[in-house]
Amino acid sequence: MRVTSRVWVLCVAAALAWVSPAVAQSFNWQQAKGTQLRVVLNKHPWQAAIEPHFKDFEALTGIKLVAEVYPEDQFRAKVLVELTSGASSIDVFMSMPAQEGLKYMRAGWLQPVDEFVKSAALTAPDYNWNDFLEKARDADGGGRASSSVRRSRWRTRP
Repeated sequence: MRVTSRVWVLCVAAALAWVSPAVAQSFNWQQAKGTQLRVVLNKHPWQAAIEPHFKDFEALTGIKLVAEVYPEDQFRAKVLVELTSGASSIDVFMSMPAQEGLKYMRAGWLQPVDEFVKSAALTAPDYNWNDFLEKARDADGGGRASSSVRRSRWRTRP
């Protein structure tokens, strides 16, 4: 797999916006400090809910997030054109699996994150994959975890 642990830390931290202080102290949230990630989002209630937590995420991880928010039509066109070009600098993007999930998975634009979820070095100890609804966990048809992270730009750390 060719996604870096830095990106997985973003995914986990976003899901754990309310992480306990004890867990935050025992897990190395700063392992990707100094990284900058380009995050492309659709103007959407989820984006509006998560974006205020970006500063907390940056303080917790040392990762700088550069967020771009676009109306839905512009967002979809931009992401598709950039990913298709093969020269995109998008690190993380919002995805709606029911609309483009299969197409993006087949194109290799979504990264299965199973190895990251299983790694104690990359996933906080209080993260629980089973906290997600069963249908969300099975969205790719195989029960694997996937994220809207570009595969080709990143390499897994040793």
